[in-house]
Amino acid sequence: MLGKRARSNSVVFGQLLAINILCHSAGVLSAPQPLPAPLLVTNNIEVTEQDLFFYLKDRLSPQVYESALEKPDAVLNAALNLYTLRRVAQAGMADHLLSPEEIEYVKQDAADRAVLEVLVDRAAQTVDTGTDWEQLAKEEYLRNANDYEGVEQVSVEHILLTSRDGNLNELTAKAEVIAGRLANGEDFSALALELSEATNAPRNAGKLGFISRGQTEPNFERAAFNLEKPGEISPPVVTSYGVHFIRLVDTRVSEPRSFESAKRGLIASLREKRLAQVREEAVSGYRNEAMAEALKIEQEQVATELLKRLRGSI
Repeated sequence: MLGKRARSNSVVFGQLLAINILCHSAGVLSAPQPLPAPLLVTNNIEVTEQDLFFYLKDRLSPQVYESALEKPDAVLNAALNLYTLRRVAQAGMADHLLSPEEIEYVKQDAADRAVLEVLVDRAAQTVDTGTDWEQLAKEEYLRNANDYEGVEQVSVEHILLTSRDGNLNELTAKAEVIAGRLANGEDFSALALELSEATNAPRNAGKLGFISRGQTEPNFERAAFNLEKPGEISPPVVTSYGVHFIRLVDTRVSEPRSFESAKRGLIASLREKRLAQVREEAVSGYRNEAMAEALKIEQEQVATELLKRLRGSI
């Protein structure tokens, strides 16, 4: 619905200008009292108490209002930050970094987005206060109980062999050397320290610790979990990293994850999904209002013209 803007120098300036405009956009969010006298006036730029009200309201959560304003020079720093923002925008406008048409678009877009966020936040707060998130989390936990059961894990160590440009002859020769030395009873960890080309081999001698399914490439996982007895070594295994020899160190089943330990993450996930749904519900009706007219747009023709203009703006 709301397109992403390309990150060019002019657009970065546009974002600065958008924030600047937001600090002046009191039409929807303004408090009822009249505007106070300026606190700071320099280079034809004014910063008022009303400006700081909107500036801080836009950037701080209600929980930190007091602590933020109790900090030394909090008002001074906020006023200077807002002045600097406006001064940069002023300098950019003087250099004509944006056309008058784009400036007008940025003004409207910034105000529209601000109102949208207020609308969505208000709807989200209503949903949040009227929802038993813990009960929903319990239902989600029970519905996906298998995800929280103990899982099989294996502790393994490996020797990795690589080659320049994926040279199979080189890899085969290296693998034959390792296979021969292992067959002669040489210690796996010592060989990993000596010959493994994994970047962390000098630190861990090839030991990866316990891994679960889904954490490694399929070929590596299959070979590791097919090993049955500690000390057993796999045949050479090919992955995108190179060729591995894998040795099983130990096996275990992890502890099941309790609801209490999973609750916080479940609630956060449920809230995030619900917020996305609230956002869609808040705007879908308005979007549908314009669908009949939007379908009349000559999309191919407009796309061609837009592409031409976008290329010219680079």
